[in-house]
Formats: sequence, structure tokens, C-alpha cells
Amino acid sequence: MKMNKELLFIISLMLFSLNCIAENSVATKCKKLVVDYARSCGDAANVNSLPGLELGECAVMQVNSKSVWNASGLRFDSGSTYLIKAKEDDTWCDASIETNAQGWQLDKQYNSCVCEETIEFSGVNKLFFSMAEYLGLRRYSDANWFELIGVNKNKTEKEETVIGLKNEIVANKTGEFCAYANDMSGFYFNNKGSVNIEITRINHAE
Repeated sequence: MKMNKELLFIISLMLFSLNCIAENSVATKCKKLVVDYARSCGDAANVNSLPGLELGECAVMQVNSKSVWNASGLRFDSGSTYLIKAKEDDTWCDASIETNAQGWQLDKQYNSCVCEETIEFSGVNKLFFSMAEYLGLRRYSDANWFELIGVNKNKTEKEETVIGLKNEIVANKTGEFCAYANDMSGFYFNNKGSVNIEITRINHAE
């Protein structure tokens, strides 16, 4: 028995709706972290008492470009691996330079955060940042300016990983997860904007 076009359309619409519901349920299953933008990373009274993630469980947080640490209050367990993903369309501003979690480089052009023009580094500006790079003044010298950096830290040890838009962190020690925009210490006051990230535990400690 042949189905008429109207019935086929209704069935297709129902299947599409069910698929959207399933996708939304996956997208909203991650727990939202309450970030402490003022506290230093790993300074919780007892890192082991912080909540962690089960295998396959995820959490989301907002990394503010003005915050030096963005202390998440989330425990990373020693020996476990975590996948960190940033939203590619989220942008933040290093003074007037607009970029995403991949950060920026001196030999490329970027949009301005303050006016509708393109920023190209030359003259005094290029000399200043070239000297800063040469002297290793970025907090993570081997990463781009304003690139997203992930941190696993406790009171005595610190592990830093370049995240950019996506990377994995293998926790060699139990600590608190934090993140920051890769800038010079003391120059976070003129930053603007935030990047949203998702953290997923992808394996257990062996």
C-alpha cells in the first residue's frame, strides 16, 4: 500500500523533531561550572574535595580574558585524560585586537575591537611585541598571544597545556582545572570578552 505525500511529510517532520530533541539533550547534558575569576588556581582548601567528572561526563565554563586564572572549581584526577574544546565563533580582545581561542600572531592581520578596520603590526607596535616575544614575557612563551591555555594545578605543582580551539590534557597529578588567555602578566586590565569551553573526561586513571 502506497503512502500519500502528506503522510510521508508528517512522518519525516516527526523524525526530524525527535532528532532535534536528542541533539538538544546531548548539548545540554554538561554541568555548568561556577568560575571564581578572582581566586588563584589550585588554592582551594582541599583540591581532592572538589567535584570531578565521571568517564564521558562533561562540564562547560566561561573563560574571561581579564581573569588571570579562571578557577573552575573542577578537580582533574591524576592519570586521567580530558578533552577541552573552545567555541570557534567566540572572540575576545587583547586591548584592540580581536581573536578567538587560537590567539594572534605578529605576521597576520586581525579585526579591531574598537573600530571597523583591520589591524596590521608595523613600526613601534611590531617592535614592542617582537621584543616581548624575544624576552619571553608571555606567560606561555611557546603559544600565540591570547591563545587559550589550560592548567592543572594544586598547591605545589602546575601543569600547563596549549589548548587553542581543541586539545587534550593528561593529568599527571590531581589538581584544579583553570584556564587563561595567554598574555603578559600585569596586562590583563585592558582585555575584553570571554570564550566558552567544554571539558570532557575521556578516560579513567589507569
